[in-house]
Amino acid sequence: MTDTMKKKIIILLSACFMLATLKAQEASMPDKATYLGFGSGLNNSCGLIGLNLEQFVAGRISVFGAAGIGSWGFKTAIGGRYYLDSKTGKAIGVSFSNASGLTDFEPGNVKILENGQEVDSKGKFNLLPVQQINITWIRMWQAGKTNRIGIELGYSINLSGKDKVTGPDVPKLTDESKEAFNIVQPGGLIIGLTFNFGL
Repeated sequence: MTDTMKKKIIILLSACFMLATLKAQEASMPDKATYLGFGSGLNNSCGLIGLNLEQFVAGRISVFGAAGIGSWGFKTAIGGRYYLDSKTGKAIGVSFSNASGLTDFEPGNVKILENGQEVDSKGKFNLLPVQQINITWIRMWQAGKTNRIGIELGYSINLSGKDKVTGPDVPKLTDESKEAFNIVQPGGLIIGLTFNFGL
């Protein structure tokens, strides 16, 4: 048996052991109905960083709320999840979220058109509130006796349209500057991480 083959067998056995350990932990996890935690991510329900609270209401069905700070101001969300196997397993979720926007936001140098020429502007902009519908896939793992760690992937559907920016320089924004604001505006790919404490 070659050294390469030995390494592959060791890696395979290690992976099997880790999987079996996780399954055993999940099976022995106390049945908690409420989870409080924090999260972070891109287009995440609680923004770039924030808090979330999840309450199981019937079997594998839960409702949750989240709040935090995002790229478009203060973000809040409410929604529900259905767990396919257990509270530390896979789930699908649907939620509604609102980003409050920002007043007198200063993004730094922004390109505007003055007399047909591109120039830098350091003006202030108002980011208007925007709403989204979020569809996600969640995977939770047990962390300790009653806690969970999880990832969330999905897509955020923008309900408010684009160009949700006002200010004196908005009519003069270049196409590139308008697109930059639209990219920062909530919506699109969701990637999130969360850690929950079982209560």
